[in-house]
Amino acid sequence: MGTRLIEHGVNIITLDKNNQKMAMTCAWAMHVDYDKILCLLGSQSVTGQSLNKDDYVGISVLNKDNKALADYIGDCHSNLVDKFANGDFIKFKDVYVVKKASKYAKGKVIDVLHLEGIEEDYLVYILIEEIIDNNNNNLLHMSDYE
Repeated sequence: MGTRLIEHGVNIITLDKNNQKMAMTCAWAMHVDYDKILCLLGSQSVTGQSLNKDDYVGISVLNKDNKALADYIGDCHSNLVDKFANGDFIKFKDVYVVKKASKYAKGKVIDVLHLEGIEEDYLVYILIEEIIDNNNNNLLHMSDYE
């Protein structure tokens, strides 16, 4: 089934844990409350495999100018490549975010779920604690990849 019912943006999720900085591109994210989001991270994701309840993550909402970064982050694994070496990230409230993102936030992982039909993947429930809006609404969407 190739049809997409709901249009959604492209984001980068970061984690700094056990002296390892990780980042992944995440297109399957949505609000479920004013201050909570769900992100579906694939089973192949080193970031997803490393996430646990009470971890803090950086969430960057990307704009079209960030497309090359989204592609780069999504094409390699954090345990093989230093995704932070290019200088596109800054520290925000003890998490890493994309400095030229449309918006970025610090979030706390409420839970990591494995539901029927997506048992291998990680459905990450996140409480958003702080947000910065850089007022760039030229958002990068999945439809920009068609």
